[in-house]
Amino acid sequence: MKKLFFLILTLFALNLFAADTIVAKVGKVNITEREVDIILNDLVMKQGFDPKALDHKDPKIAEVKNDIVKNLVQREILYSLASKSIPKDIDKKTDDTFQALEKKYKSKKEFEDAMKNGGTNEKEVKEKIKKNLILENYVNGLSKDIKVSEQEKKDFFEKNKDLFKEPEVVKASHILIKIDEKTKESDAKAKIDSINKELKNGGNFEELAKKYSQDGSASKGGDLGFFPRGIMVKEFENVAFSTQPGKTSEPFKTQFGYHIVKVTEKRPAKTYTYEEVEKNIASKLNMDKLKALIDKKVEEVKPKLNVQIVKKY
Repeated sequence: MKKLFFLILTLFALNLFAADTIVAKVGKVNITEREVDIILNDLVMKQGFDPKALDHKDPKIAEVKNDIVKNLVQREILYSLASKSIPKDIDKKTDDTFQALEKKYKSKKEFEDAMKNGGTNEKEVKEKIKKNLILENYVNGLSKDIKVSEQEKKDFFEKNKDLFKEPEVVKASHILIKIDEKTKESDAKAKIDSINKELKNGGNFEELAKKYSQDGSASKGGDLGFFPRGIMVKEFENVAFSTQPGKTSEPFKTQFGYHIVKVTEKRPAKTYTYEEVEKNIASKLNMDKLKALIDKKVEEVKPKLNVQIVKKY
């Protein structure tokens, strides 16, 4: 089961500086802008983007930040409930989790340096781990009472059959020589023909892509991963879907320049049966019910905790 978003906590996202801007309050607990930014950066990095490139004036980024604040507030409200039923072995579990985290580093010193660079220390990290474990224990307790019937699963399947269809997809790599203000079409054509000659003489496609391709995929040997129809420009799509797996196309032109495509795998369109997706449906419905139950409990206790949103982005 995937963890709910509001339980995503960055271990080193701690409120260490009194001068940090407070964006929300839950009783006596302050939620700070620093914590919001650290979690935002963590989410961005997990998507493969550089946090430094974020435009914090972008309305979409502001929306994400407001969602983070909302979820952090929900976390604190939930913790007020969870802290009433702390597991007896919480200290042992905290130590075990801390040790498991430490083992992910090459040495104790490297781990200590990571904590120091994150502006924290062993005591504070353990406090954060303990809080996470208390929250998880509470949520797991709630989930035990949730039931999903066979009829509910079948009804969901019947009403959402389009969710269980996969289109035909192809896995391909390419080499691109651009046509732009710096490169004439004739020069681009000559270059791609030269690369094609190297390939026919036994050259390695991935290495040649790394060496010559003028595309973001070059560092990965030109790998574009799997994609369905409708994602790439029509000329590229036609070549990719008509080339057999293991084969390499002849050079061809699109609006971006000249390409050579190598197809490594194709998967036909597929519609999954109920039996194939039953477990996924059960998990989804279980999570939906758990989320609804948590939201209900949070809303019930929220008026008693003096919740304040101090800043909106």
